[in-house]
Amino acid sequence: MAAKKQAISVEPRTFLTVTSRQVATFDRVKNQIRQLYEEISTLSKKSPDGAVNKFKLSFINEKLNQANEILGDESKPFSQFTTFDEDSLPTNSDVVMMLSQYLDALETWRSARVHYSEF
Repeated sequence: MAAKKQAISVEPRTFLTVTSRQVATFDRVKNQIRQLYEEISTLSKKSPDGAVNKFKLSFINEKLNQANEILGDESKPFSQFTTFDEDSLPTNSDVVMMLSQYLDALETWRSARVHYSEF
């Protein structure tokens, strides 16, 4: 006895669109966060518990604020984290951990907005 064929219902996929300006901002912010991650990772290997100075932290927080704007509340890596407190300087390893989480969240955000179609 032959098996019955079942129709497969495929719902249309909803694509999240972004403007060319949003793409440019995303690329710039992600690349800058990646560079900060690499630089602080190097420091963290030498001195994981060393404090990040206020000068560097101000730039890190600036990029985190921009990443938060891109990601929105629903895509941020941690709902209760926004930026580092500049009065209680974080350690190199703390910064590396958070920048790593942001790089992953940004890649997930990007992946949700990329699709391939044949014309």
